[in-house]
Amino acid sequence: FDLSQQDGDWSISGRDLVLRRENQRWPAGSFSARLSLDDNRKPEAIGLDASFVNLDNLMSLAKAFASSQLKSFGINAWLGGELRDLRIRADLKDGALEGLSASAEFQDLSIIDADLGIDIDGLSGSVDGSLEKGQIALEIYDGRFVVEPLFRGPVNADFLKALFVWRTSQEGLTILGSGIELQTPYGSGSADLSLFQSESVDKGLVIDLSATASSEDVRGVIPNLPIQIPTVVLDWLETAIVAGEVELSLIHI
Repeated sequence: FDLSQQDGDWSISGRDLVLRRENQRWPAGSFSARLSLDDNRKPEAIGLDASFVNLDNLMSLAKAFASSQLKSFGINAWLGGELRDLRIRADLKDGALEGLSASAEFQDLSIIDADLGIDIDGLSGSVDGSLEKGQIALEIYDGRFVVEPLFRGPVNADFLKALFVWRTSQEGLTILGSGIELQTPYGSGSADLSLFQSESVDKGLVIDLSATASSEDVRGVIPNLPIQIPTVVLDWLETAIVAGEVELSLIHI
């Protein structure tokens, strides 16, 4: 370990670090962290680099010792899995987060956020971006995800691949998904997706989805259809369709 202080900046670094918790063992790795203080000796910038991070262990520590700070940053979800080549940069003003950027590769990532109705596991891929813009590449093998704002029920994925790009503006948040490929026990499909969430609290989520799909078990697909399809239609489909298959369908929402 090495700890140093210079011109209001504190830094700590370490290498050949090995951690063990219960039956989990971190591989030998390195890390460095930096804290910059303003003229009033208040934190104004934080930097963190790490070759490996076990999120399950890190979240346990964060929830125990920094729960209020996580809430102040808007972090309510539980994260699990492994990160590699992590890089985080944060700018603070009067203790509040003003800017944030991060990049990392991840494996077997899980995300649970009860408030948003999100429960996802089995994610691998990479992320590179900031609060303003960025992209995330995803792959799931033999995974499962629940996204209540989009789907009625859990989606079991034999395989999922997608690239998502996000950007924020004064109007709101835009997320673009391209090259989405999905294979489930009920069928397969591909899609392009656009989501827009307005800054205005009285406006909901706007979705533009174009997809093709085929299925050998249409009844099994119905719970995985987007909730933007009227409930009366989905309820009728569940009642009316007993069995069947679809060689090719075109979907636009």
